[in-house]
Amino acid sequence: MKTYITCIAIVVVTIGFTLYIRYDTQKSIGILPKVHSKKK
Repeated sequence: MKTYITCIAIVVVTIGFTLYIRYDTQKSIGILPKVHSKKK
């Protein structure tokens, strides 16, 4: 029983960490200034 609880806790923490990384990446990309290319 203790093993199941440990596995579930690891899965939940991994999913939470992954979602946080995706959220933080999207937030960081949104902060970057827009670069306009010059047409010749």
